[in-house]
Amino acid sequence: MLIPYLMLVLQTTLKTMQTVDMQKLDAYLQAVQNSFQAMQNELDGRFAKALTMLAVWGVALAVATLGYYYRRRGPCKGCGRGALFQLTQERAKSVV
Repeated sequence: MLIPYLMLVLQTTLKTMQTVDMQKLDAYLQAVQNSFQAMQNELDGRFAKALTMLAVWGVALAVATLGYYYRRRGPCKGCGRGALFQLTQERAKSVV
């Protein structure tokens, strides 16, 4: 959208003026190009940081979910492992 606008400004300038200072025009266009490059670099940096943070957050959520699963599961039907929590609760009820 910006490039057609710049071309229109250049065309209007060429129509209204007989001579165009090509050095000034080149300097302005170079400044515009540098500004676009700076904006692109800034956006690339922000997106890279956001993607990194999203990946770290996803791993942390997976670890928390797995920890919750292992904490809340019942004892194994085959070997009985994980029954320590239930035994502790039964002992606490029998004492009271």
